[in-house]
Amino acid sequence: MLDGLAKALQTRINLCVPLAEHLVANCCIHALQLQLQNLVVAVFGEGGLGKINVMQMPHSVCDPQEAIAPEEWRHMLWKSSQFVAAFDASSVVYDQAAIDGMSVSDRNFNTFCQSHVKVLAFHSKFKRGAPVDPETLNKLKGTVYSKMIAPVLTRWWTVGTGCLYAFDCCLVFCHVCQSVINSYTSEAKVNRSASGLHSFVSDVVNFIDMTLIQCFNHACTHPHLRWFQECTECTNKCGFQSHNILVRHCLMERQLHSLIGAPMNDHHEAIWNYDPDGLHFKKLELFFTASNESLQKHFMRWVSPKTLSAALLSQSPTAVVVAAVTSKGNFPSAETFGSAAEHDVPNQRLVFELQAHKCRINLSNFDKFVCKRVGNDQTCSPLACTAADKLLRGLDLQSKDCIEGSKQCPLRLRFHHKHGALPSQTQFTESGVKDAKNVLSADRSEQVRTCMSVMQSATPLTKTKEDANTNKIRAIIVSTVERINPHIRESNDEGHKQNSSVWRL
Repeated sequence: MLDGLAKALQTRINLCVPLAEHLVANCCIHALQLQLQNLVVAVFGEGGLGKINVMQMPHSVCDPQEAIAPEEWRHMLWKSSQFVAAFDASSVVYDQAAIDGMSVSDRNFNTFCQSHVKVLAFHSKFKRGAPVDPETLNKLKGTVYSKMIAPVLTRWWTVGTGCLYAFDCCLVFCHVCQSVINSYTSEAKVNRSASGLHSFVSDVVNFIDMTLIQCFNHACTHPHLRWFQECTECTNKCGFQSHNILVRHCLMERQLHSLIGAPMNDHHEAIWNYDPDGLHFKKLELFFTASNESLQKHFMRWVSPKTLSAALLSQSPTAVVVAAVTSKGNFPSAETFGSAAEHDVPNQRLVFELQAHKCRINLSNFDKFVCKRVGNDQTCSPLACTAADKLLRGLDLQSKDCIEGSKQCPLRLRFHHKHGALPSQTQFTESGVKDAKNVLSADRSEQVRTCMSVMQSATPLTKTKEDANTNKIRAIIVSTVERINPHIRESNDEGHKQNSSVWRL
């Protein structure tokens, strides 16, 4: 689709430079979210009306919290948290004769407690700590009282976050749903929503499936999504990390092969508690198979002859490995890497600490990863081959020291301009479209819209601890005031003074 669009833009309406002179890349954040989407659809099937599966659970959590007033909903959660913390499974009565002697209300409460014991046995990591009154909290974020973000299927990280929230608060939801059912008539919409949610949290199959999504999102999707949004290595710009995507692809594949162990322990426990035959392990196997297929499909573009050369701008040891593959040479010797790589003699491997990715990588395995995907039939451009040859001779292509007149200056500038400008994710584009929509709202003059466009174009995309957007806007306003005031005409004439006071900021 991307290559077809680029070709159509060039051949039909002549909007692009010639195909040989431009690069085409996909949004890695979108690709990462498509990975989780493809997994869920492949393993659990499409959700929707009449197609009940685990995907309905996070949506069912949102329905009651939207239908009930926030204060009432938090009060119910507090009461339910108190019940969960104080619940004693040994007090539940199972003797039928004793149950028959109870009052109707006690019998109904005992029936609920019996179902609660079943849900309690689903897992050992449910949150059951002493609750805190929401009225005494300074912030609700990170507690059971915070509202869950509505799962949006085009933003699949919200699905993983929703499953994590539902997992942590499963026992609380089990009780609060019963409270809602007791408080509202059966015709009320919130009663039906609570009944649906209670059936979901009480179903062990849905719970096991939910732990699979939750564990995968926590161990794989979330860390990589965060890296794609935060890394600014070399370019000092979010969203422009094309030189690091090949290495990230290798790290993502390596992590997938190791996920079957400790990172999925919560899911393993849920399986063994209620599925000793291990039928759900088949879902887990299918999950990882589909995950690897999706990863290769969406990231193989970064090992094509045109974009492989971007990795020559990565940190020195990994760039040297890519240079050796580009020039079709053998794996470089340990002396080629110098002190940058740690030579692990007993294990016969070279290990390098990746500052951009905050982890270590085995350079031998990285070489095998690249060679396997590049193949012998791919030929890179003459520029890439020249850069690879100079890299193997000691050139640091990532350096920004481009002294005019230097022999390396044109080569470095060409690579920095070509690959540094290639976006690895396009979240900033979406942010710009949203800003443009806000700017073009009705009932605003052309001058106000232009002013808002200028102001928003200079603000950072991401929110920082120092609230960078606010500080940036404030600095722009102060700078504008300082530049405008000296040009305001001062006059002794009262009329001029009056006009001047109007325009003074």
